[in-house]
Amino acid sequence: MVSAVKERLDVIRNGLPEGVVIEPFLDRADLVDRSMHTVRNNLLEGAAIAILVLVVFLGQLRAGLIVASAIP
Repeated sequence: MVSAVKERLDVIRNGLPEGVVIEPFLDRADLVDRSMHTVRNNLLEGAAIAILVLVVFLGQLRAGLIVASAIP
């Protein structure tokens, strides 16, 4: 996502008049990537815990998976 913006910025730089420069002021690409990684991990862990709890309470793996599939 951020890499596409950087590529587009390179294209825009080529079309600017002489003497006009675009310089990035603040690059938060690393922060965005780490945040997306954290969100993805938390969602997967939460889903796994929910399925585990359902399986434990229902006493059957198949029943727990069927009920878990209705959650989303």
